[in-house]
Amino acid sequence: MIKDYIDRIEAICIKLKYSVTNIDVLNWLENFKQEDWDKALTVLSKLEYFTINEIVRAYELGLNDILKISDEIDKRFMISEIVNCLQSRRFISLRKSESSIILHPIEELGKSGTTMIYFVKQTQVYQNNESKIKIFGNLDKLKSVIKDNCHFILVDDFLGTGETVVDYYKNEIRPEITRRKVKNFNLYILTIIYTEKAKELLAEFPEIKIIGSFRKPIFCQTGSVFGYRPRMIEMRHFCYEYGKDLFSKQDYKKKKIISFPLGYGNTQSLVAFAHTTPNNTLPIIWSSKKKWHPIFPRKGFGRLEEAKRLKDDTRRWLSIFKESGLNDLCENGKNLYNSQNLQMLLILRLKKQNKNEFDICQNLGLNMQDYNEILENGKSKNIFTDNGMISEFGNNVYSEIQKKISIIKSRKEDFEFNKNEDMVYVPTKFRGIS
Repeated sequence: MIKDYIDRIEAICIKLKYSVTNIDVLNWLENFKQEDWDKALTVLSKLEYFTINEIVRAYELGLNDILKISDEIDKRFMISEIVNCLQSRRFISLRKSESSIILHPIEELGKSGTTMIYFVKQTQVYQNNESKIKIFGNLDKLKSVIKDNCHFILVDDFLGTGETVVDYYKNEIRPEITRRKVKNFNLYILTIIYTEKAKELLAEFPEIKIIGSFRKPIFCQTGSVFGYRPRMIEMRHFCYEYGKDLFSKQDYKKKKIISFPLGYGNTQSLVAFAHTTPNNTLPIIWSSKKKWHPIFPRKGFGRLEEAKRLKDDTRRWLSIFKESGLNDLCENGKNLYNSQNLQMLLILRLKKQNKNEFDICQNLGLNMQDYNEILENGKSKNIFTDNGMISEFGNNVYSEIQKKISIIKSRKEDFEFNKNEDMVYVPTKFRGIS
């Protein structure tokens, strides 16, 4: 059964930029009945995965657009001020008319605000304009800088229903604008993806400009990613049936629990980021409820479980290293499974998933000094190049180990790790050497 899907799974892993492995996909498929594997793989093949570089690039383009818009607004505002002053025969202070650009991660809306700002700060646009862009994370301090001719940028990664942002604007920002009688206040939502529901809700607030890429619901009547309507309905039913027990939230106003089998607010999304997965995405992708094994878990318990599994899997790698005659790649000592060896391979695996150093440190609980020390160890073993990239040898090692694990998994052999037992599989050749 498994071998019938190997080529298809490999194609999906390529599309998802190797953020998941063949083994990850196979483990996820085990959530479903075997007769539904075809539908499950169809859903996974439609998922959009954003690497760290793609996230930074999206913010690069968005911030650049905002700066262009702000320049045009500033010019019009200045001309208007000059005309008003000439007509009233009063002086104008150019210094007071200078605009300000404020970035705010909306920390009250979630826990990824600091991460979002980190990504924005990696863009060339921010670095070229750092002197005129101010970042405020604290809401109270933020309110103190609301003034005339201000460009206010709320940073988010995914705009689902748009409800939280609208509430934030109505309850926190707009009252300050009204109280201070602010002129020329411009509000932007800088996001990577926004949905149809968010677009419709924010259309009621024309003063808010959304900057990002638009996505329709995956089960929309026309233009669905699943094609013509009968096929779309079939796939919707499949996702609904498996997802109906995987995600629910308490509605305190209605005093009842509401189920969201197709993502929060029924937004019907299929998006995952390197740092997290929105709850607007189908829960069959990210939920860990009811012993469901997610393929792209969200932050929190699911991510911790994923980190634990990653470490356990990497210990298996070390066992294969031992049987492959690669002991010289590991630190000398009696304990093959020591922290240095494990972390070196963990970094290799995460780099293959297009994680950057910031995300790797978060995943492994390392500081930058620890990370650099482990990287230096990998460089000495020729796993990494001098600039910290994976070397050709490192890629060969990774491919070889993945190949062995795939063979073992496809044969359904027992791959449970035991520190005191040798692995059954002994390769006869590595990198062309017998």
